[in-house]
Amino acid sequence: MSGRTEYAFSVVFPKPMRNINPANNNGLTSPEESSNMFITPAWAQEASDAVSNTTGEGGVMGLLGPIAPILIVFFIFYIVVIRPQNRRMVEHRKSLDNLQKGDKVVTGGGVLATVRKLHGDEEIELEIAPGVIVTALRGTLMSIRETKASPAGEAKK
Repeated sequence: MSGRTEYAFSVVFPKPMRNINPANNNGLTSPEESSNMFITPAWAQEASDAVSNTTGEGGVMGLLGPIAPILIVFFIFYIVVIRPQNRRMVEHRKSLDNLQKGDKVVTGGGVLATVRKLHGDEEIELEIAPGVIVTALRGTLMSIRETKASPAGEAKK
């Protein structure tokens, strides 16, 4: 055979594994020895399962292990984002409930206005310029700049 043919033949039909054991005359491994190589991972897996069963990793703690990081992230998200937002919403709602005639407010569109009249729980009458009166919903107000009760000096601070 030529060199190329011999190489191709050796790739397609590799030589059997050689045994290092000098007691074996032909140098080939026996089927029992070569099959042990593939059984070892299965035995190792069975042994690790036996160890994990004796350590008690099953049950509630076994289930809680993978879920714990998700719960921790959700808790941090709640503390950092949700609680402060809820507090701001409650404060904003209280300030809208305490709205009085003469308070200066900012609407959702950024218009500065003065409260002229309160029409029930939802509507208010705003004066955005001398003689220009607009009716708006309470929910559209973004903030209260100064109240009638507070002095003008405190609102500018």
